[in-house]
Amino acid sequence: MTDFSSNYPAHIAELQKRTKQVLVREDLDALVIHSGQEIKVFLDDYGYPFKVNPHFKAWLPILDIANCWLIVNGVDKPTLIYFQPVDFWHKVVDLPESYWNEFFDIKILTNASEVDKLLPYDKKGYAYIGQY
Repeated sequence: MTDFSSNYPAHIAELQKRTKQVLVREDLDALVIHSGQEIKVFLDDYGYPFKVNPHFKAWLPILDIANCWLIVNGVDKPTLIYFQPVDFWHKVVDLPESYWNEFFDIKILTNASEVDKLLPYDKKGYAYIGQY
């Protein structure tokens, strides 16, 4: 069985390198990558099965949490905005302590509609990778 933790530093280094190349080529400052959001069933409080954005999944082994965000510029440590709501009724996934944590500056988001407080204020030089 492969030990992902031993290959992860090289994986992140390669993603950072590729990101920097794209940002220089396209004259951008950084990428903002959204994990995606849950789609609710019409007139119901249940959602369809969530599938994470594959561009987000390339950076992190987070497969089942909507409303997370990555901010990457190819140079600095990427920022992970991790969605961990305060919710009595629904399953809340705590931030796991794992081999990948040290590669990200992690900020906790408790209310998805307040993500703008954690994203860069001036988004002019940022490219968004997500659904909307």
